[in-house]
Amino acid sequence: WGRGPQGDETTTAWEHRVRRRAKGARYACESMAAALPELDEAAKRYAEVARLLGIVQDTAIINRALQAWPDELVGDAMDIRDQQAAQALAEVPTALDVALRHRA
Repeated sequence: WGRGPQGDETTTAWEHRVRRRAKGARYACESMAAALPELDEAAKRYAEVARLLGIVQDTAIINRALQAWPDELVGDAMDIRDQQAAQALAEVPTALDVALRHRA
């Protein structure tokens, strides 16, 4: 999962695939945490990966939805959201490394 896009996979497709996997891993850990309490922390690590990639994906969708709007109405808000997405994307490698390094 942490190697980046594979083959002809786009970065966006890779981000989406990793987000889905992180969500699945989180839900699996949460479902077993009552029996194996250490999985609660693993669930939190996977949730962080999914949260960060969710910011990136939501920003792309917001930008597409608002691209037809006048810049003077949405430009500042879109700039702020783009900055948030860039920060989230910068944090993904570390969050992913932490989640994968500490696999249960």
